[in-house]
Amino acid sequence: MNKKAALTCAVLLLLSIFAFNAACADELKSPEAEKHCKIGLSLMLAGKWPQAETEFKKTLEIDQKYLDARYYLALCLIQQRKIDEAKENLETLLKYGPKYEPAYLGLADIYRYKKDFKKARETLEQLKSNVQNPASADFGLGIVDYYEGKLDEAISMWLKAVDSNSKLASAYFNLGIAYFNKNDFGKAAGYIREAVRIEPDNAENYFHLGWFCYLSGIKDKADSAFLQMKINAPGTKWDLVVQAIKDIDGKNYVRAGSLLEKLLKENTGMSPAKYLEAVIFEQTDKKPDALKIYKDLLEEDPNDRIVRGAIERLEKEGVKPAEIKPEEKTKDDSAGKPGQEPAVENGGNKTTPEAGPASPAPVSPSGGQQPPEDNNSVAPGK
Repeated sequence: MNKKAALTCAVLLLLSIFAFNAACADELKSPEAEKHCKIGLSLMLAGKWPQAETEFKKTLEIDQKYLDARYYLALCLIQQRKIDEAKENLETLLKYGPKYEPAYLGLADIYRYKKDFKKARETLEQLKSNVQNPASADFGLGIVDYYEGKLDEAISMWLKAVDSNSKLASAYFNLGIAYFNKNDFGKAAGYIREAVRIEPDNAENYFHLGWFCYLSGIKDKADSAFLQMKINAPGTKWDLVVQAIKDIDGKNYVRAGSLLEKLLKENTGMSPAKYLEAVIFEQTDKKPDALKIYKDLLEEDPNDRIVRGAIERLEKEGVKPAEIKPEEKTKDDSAGKPGQEPAVENGGNKTTPEAGPASPAPVSPSGGQQPPEDNNSVAPGK
């Protein structure tokens, strides 16, 4: 199973909240270090993780206390599955900068990924005492609760977070995910809409509003949300997912498969793309590969009711998941290429955000207050 994606979603989202708001020049006066940091940041944004890692390490050779560079380095290492090295860098960062909030959140997420929930909680309590930011700590504790399967407790923590910070958009986003998995479409849509209101230029929020509608069989509302995404936040990877959805609906599985393969190669945390890949396998009679992907996704997000339903459906048919060859277990390849003849033995892979397939997995910090329910919506059809 590809657990990298499960870790990546929550940690990477910290970039948009904290990291990108800080100018490299603020951390260090050395022009040479600043140059390497800026180059590394550009490479990271382009998804060139090994090259970005090199640049951030050059920055730290000049000044090991360059906090932003060390944080960016940790994110690059996570993307490359160098989890222990990332953990060491975040711990070092906190020694130099005990008030560097995103480092606590990143470190807690690493512990959560390792299923050391006790350590994750301890790290978040340190955040509360050292940084005195209850919203971020409560947000992180909600993430831990979610992955321990404590859905109601997670909701409680995210509601506490938005009580402390009414602009925490990602808490609303996560509340939307949680309520969708509780089969409460009205609240799910309401919370996602609140995230959209706070971050009107965030394509992911629009996409997931449309995604929930799509999964619930409300195609007109899904199309409306996808259109709003195209108008207000154009030119993102989510446009390609929408195109893949349209291709699948039109039974153009080869083109949809090619789009998804490209997306999953470049974005390891896109659960909807992985879910759609499994749908293509199902539709093209490659059910063992589909089941393998669904099981990987559910392992990464045990709360995902849509994926759980898909697994139950296939298992009732007597389908067995595709197996991974021993030599393939370290690879990050898919269980074959959607729309083409798959290699059945190659287990499915790029699993998704913190992989919560049908519903995305929770993300890490960003804005909000309790939105009204969407009373005009229909209950999910799946």
